[in-house]
Amino acid sequence: MNMKTKSEAARDNRDLAIVRARAEGVASGDIAERLGLHEAYVRTMSNRIRQADLDESGEDRKAVFACYWSGKPGARQAA
Repeated sequence: MNMKTKSEAARDNRDLAIVRARAEGVASGDIAERLGLHEAYVRTMSNRIRQADLDESGEDRKAVFACYWSGKPGARQAA
């Protein structure tokens, strides 16, 4: 069994918070400033998560992308 370390879990939670904030319409620069990260990291990580969701979901690209960065709070809930 592969258990996550506390630091891995904290990083996962941070990245999930980034995706949620972007889905709510918060600018990546604002998220980066709030979390003390580089804006490029925020964009890259959240885009990778979105792409992984697309790759793994089997859903239509437009349907998946409509749930991200829409500016609508709660547009996409994490499973």
